[in-house]
Amino acid sequence: ISAAFSTWALLPPSAAASPAAAIEQAMAELRLPATIHGEFAGAAKTYQASASRQPLLILAAILAVYAVLGILYESFIHPLTILSGLPSAGIGALLTLKLAGMDLSVIAMIGIDIGTTGVKVVVVDPGRGQIAQATRANRLSSPHAGWAEADPAQWFANVESALLELASAIAGRAVAAIATTGMVPAIVAVDAAGAPVRAAILQNDARATGEVEALTGRLSSAGADPLAVTGSVPSQQSVAPKVLWLERHESDAWSRTRHVVGSYDWLLMALGAEPHVEANWALESGLFDLSGDVFAPAAEAVPGLADRLVPVRRSGEVVGRLRGDLAARVGLAAGIPLVVGGADHVLSAYTAGL
Repeated sequence: ISAAFSTWALLPPSAAASPAAAIEQAMAELRLPATIHGEFAGAAKTYQASASRQPLLILAAILAVYAVLGILYESFIHPLTILSGLPSAGIGALLTLKLAGMDLSVIAMIGIDIGTTGVKVVVVDPGRGQIAQATRANRLSSPHAGWAEADPAQWFANVESALLELASAIAGRAVAAIATTGMVPAIVAVDAAGAPVRAAILQNDARATGEVEALTGRLSSAGADPLAVTGSVPSQQSVAPKVLWLERHESDAWSRTRHVVGSYDWLLMALGAEPHVEANWALESGLFDLSGDVFAPAAEAVPGLADRLVPVRRSGEVVGRLRGDLAARVGLAAGIPLVVGGADHVLSAYTAGL
């Protein structure tokens, strides 16, 4: 039996060491049988491994500095004199940071979650986990029974507002990357400039009942087996039936559509990334097979859909750089790498060590 602990779920300003010690103490107090073994997994395991190597890295750094100083001064004594001042200098630096309310780390990463009811932006320290967060509410729309829509423009405005709120937490840190996550598989139809042509259609939208039946019939007539190829059958969550509905009922919007992407993929594009869809969105859309290639029978069942699909990118791939104009508005450096994230439920499972 494996027990998983996620550093990313910590409340600020806790360091990962304290919860880890608490978990280990709780495991010891349980007096579990020898046949049951608990261990950290995922991000927590990686952190624990890196933390255990820190004393050796510090010792190696001190020895390297001593060697360099010894060569420069041609002496074994002078380097020791200089190095003897490190403890007092370190204590002074830590006290200064404490008085200024600043952290020792200078690296940060930003994660953005596009949820059904809200947007969350978090600032993460690679060693400590989450250090700050800001949330904004999303307005949902249901113009007709069974419809579920949201405004991508509000998502973007919420992200910009949240980043401004977090400016003080980010100040003084080098942001290594920005990644996005969100609900799956929401649909954002965009024009050639990347602007949405209509409201986003969410994953729980149930308007395309007739199109689900039509698509199922077309695939069956073609002898295609979507379950074997894509891992799912056409349903209300599939992308193709909703896009078929769009083609049938909103032909003007469909004619202006250049790409069909997911919610968090669109947001990353709005920040400066190239057109793409994340691998899990592609898989759950029913338009791609398990290897990420287009499932032609489904894509060709909707007139013009195959030409509107974009490349599939894997989590961790860099797909662009933060736009300069947006960076200036929110106080970030232009050119920060934009990294493909993933579906919210998949990333939650990963950080839990599953």
